[in-house]
Amino acid sequence: MTDALVRKADAYASLAHLGQWRVEALGPACGVGYIEHPRAVARILLTMHPDPALHTSLVQQIALLHRTLWRGNADPDQLELVFGREVAAAVRLLSPWLRARPATHKDEDTYWPRLPRAPRVIRAVVGAAWLDDLDAASRWPQAFDNAALHAEVEARVLPLLRDDPWLSMMLEASLDAAADLGAGDDAHAEAPYGADDD
Repeated sequence: MTDALVRKADAYASLAHLGQWRVEALGPACGVGYIEHPRAVARILLTMHPDPALHTSLVQQIALLHRTLWRGNADPDQLELVFGREVAAAVRLLSPWLRARPATHKDEDTYWPRLPRAPRVIRAVVGAAWLDDLDAASRWPQAFDNAALHAEVEARVLPLLRDDPWLSMMLEASLDAAADLGAGDDAHAEAPYGADDD
């Protein structure tokens, strides 16, 4: 991370997710802090996605901060003060609700329908986040309802990515790899996108 704003986003997200674990159901037993999820999303878009339009500082900031309002303890007004309106608006759109403001909870009928009209960067962050979630489900299958996860990807995530063949292909490959493992196979699967540095 060479960009000062990207480093600031990483530090901000680290604090917002302090004490949280990548797999809530396992807690410390998973051995991976939650911050590794947004870092993986940022890494997928920066180092693996072939489109240079997604290799910008803005995209990295949004990827690193994408769950700070929902899963983390960040305040939306402070987020805007620190990172500006564009980043804060993107993170709000990526948040089904704002943890700091419980009355903002969006149900499935209001959250998902807004995403197809969202800017491409928002949809790319969603796709990369689900790609990392599928990897987590392959690594800790006992903590996930894989059938529900796969159904969500097929019904809600893949339709968002019609204009992103690379993310679509990677998600479909992850779904295929999971199907090949078979139900109930708890063997550690290799990360679908080759990241093994958690």
